[in-house]
Amino acid sequence: QSGLNFARYCDAELDKLISDGKGLADQAERTTLYIKAQRIIQEQALWLPLAHPTAFALTRAGVEGYQANPFGRQDFSHVSVKP
Repeated sequence: QSGLNFARYCDAELDKLISDGKGLADQAERTTLYIKAQRIIQEQALWLPLAHPTAFALTRAGVEGYQANPFGRQDFSHVSVKP
C-alpha cells in the first residue's frame, strides 16, 4: 500500500504538501510546496543510508541499456537486445 515508501513513514502534513503539489499546474506554487516537503524530510531524517551496496549483473553479448539497481528493483524499460 505504501508504494516506494520503504521506511513506512507517515506524516499527514508531508502527505498533504506532496499531494497538493502534484495537483498544481503552476510550477512556482508547486516548487514552494515541494521545498516545504523537503524541509520536513530533512528535519525528520526520514531516510539515512548507512551503506550503499555495489550491485552487479551479468548479461550476454548484445544486451544494451541495462543498469543494475542497488535496491534490487529491475527496470527493463531502457533495455534492448541486439542479435
